[in-house]
Amino acid sequence: MVEVLAALSPVLLALGIVGGRLSITLQQRIVRVRQERHRLLLRTWQDELERREGCRFCREL
Repeated sequence: MVEVLAALSPVLLALGIVGGRLSITLQQRIVRVRQERHRLLLRTWQDELERREGCRFCREL
């Protein structure tokens, strides 16, 4: 449920459907899920970059 709300929250907020109706705790959980998803995407991107171009320390030399 939280994952679904996290995915849909930008759309729902833009439509004014959810605004102010979620508890603080639920809002915090949604933020944590979104942050975790962002960290996972960033880590995946970094891993892919290192596979293609080598480690970041090697690129800086």
